[in-house]
Amino acid sequence: MTVARRGGVLVRIDGTPAFVPATVAVKVAERPKIARLAGAPADLLGIALFEGALIPIITVVAESAHAAPPSLASPALLVCQCGGERIGLVGLDIVASGTFACARLDLGVDVPDNVADGGSDDLTDVLLDDGTIVKTFDVAELYARLQGARASLGVALPPPSGSSPRT
Repeated sequence: MTVARRGGVLVRIDGTPAFVPATVAVKVAERPKIARLAGAPADLLGIALFEGALIPIITVVAESAHAAPPSLASPALLVCQCGGERIGLVGLDIVASGTFACARLDLGVDVPDNVADGGSDDLTDVLLDDGTIVKTFDVAELYARLQGARASLGVALPPPSGSSPRT
C-alpha cells in the first residue's frame, strides 16, 4: 500500500506541534528587524523588509502564553503566501521540513489530547513516524485576522483566494 505524503514545515507553537503545508510555506528565514505599527493589534507585530518587499509580521501565540515578548521568542521567521501576499509568522519553533505521511482524522484514528479533531474530510493533517497526528496550522485564519486589523487601520484587502463567504 502506498502512503500519500505531503510536503511542508513542522513547527512547534507553545509546545504543540503543527504542520504548515508547502503550498503555503514559502521560506524559513532569520527574523528581520520589525517596525511596530501604531494602533495595530498585539498579534500584528508590525512590518519588516523581506527580500525587497515589506511584509506584515504576525505572532502565532498570545503574549501572555510565554515569558518573552513574541517578537523575541524565537529567531525564526516562517514566510507564508496567503491571499496573494506574503506574511511573516513569528513565535514558533521550526522543527523539520520535508514530506510527511498524510492522516485523516475522520477515519477513526486515535487522536492525541492536544489535537483538536475538526472532522477533517481531506488529507490535510500529517502522521509522524511515532504515530502522532499533527494538525495543519490555519494560516488563512491568521490572514483573516490581519485583514480585520488592516480594516480597523483603514486598509481593506481582498479575501484569500479559494475562500468563500460564510453565510
